[in-house]
Amino acid sequence: MLEHAPRRSARIAEEIRGEMGYQNRTLKELSAATGISMAILRRRLTGEKSFYVEELERICRYLNISVIDLIERTEL
Repeated sequence: MLEHAPRRSARIAEEIRGEMGYQNRTLKELSAATGISMAILRRRLTGEKSFYVEELERICRYLNISVIDLIERTEL
């Protein structure tokens, strides 16, 4: 059975928030480093809207993790 995209988006957002907390990074810093507006990041990080691949690449580059590792963390 295929998983619903909103559930996966929420888990990806949760992982990013967790990694930001672990690295003591703020939303403002993430926005400045990635060029993604704070308003868009807020919607993405709450799981309200899904991330675009390009956004995930920029976020992961900033957090020094791979997109593949991030996605694998969300699989159960």
